[in-house]
Amino acid sequence: MKHTIATKVYYEDTDAGGVMYHASHIRFMERSRTEFIDQLGTTVAELQKNGLFFIVTHIDIYYRAPAYLGDTLTVSTEIAELKKVSMSLKQEITRGDTLVAEATITIALTDKERLIRLPAGILSQLGGAG
Repeated sequence: MKHTIATKVYYEDTDAGGVMYHASHIRFMERSRTEFIDQLGTTVAELQKNGLFFIVTHIDIYYRAPAYLGDTLTVSTEIAELKKVSMSLKQEITRGDTLVAEATITIALTDKERLIRLPAGILSQLGGAG
C-alpha cells in the first residue's frame, strides 16, 4: 500500500535563497505519514483522544536534489517493515521524475509511558499479524 500527497513549496519552507530548507522535508513527510495512518481505519486524532501517540524513533534521510520556492512536490509513504509495536516507512519526495529526498522513518505507538502494540485493525490493513 502506497499513499501519496501533493504539496507546494511556500516561502516559509525555504531559506533566504529560495531553496527548500532541510527541516521542511521532514514536515512534508510527517503530513504524508499522518494521512497514510488516517486511511487505515483509525485516525491519528482518534488515537490521540484515546491517549495513544505515534512517536518517531529513528530517521535516515538522504537529500538528493534541491527543491525550490513554488515547486509542486509529491510525497509518498509506504511500509518498509512492520512489527508488533513499530513500523518503518519508506518515504520519498519527488518533483516530477526527480528524486528530491528519500527517508526511512520508524514510528512506534505509545501511551506516553511505554510502547504498545499497534492496533489489530492497523496491522490487518497492512497485512501484518494482529
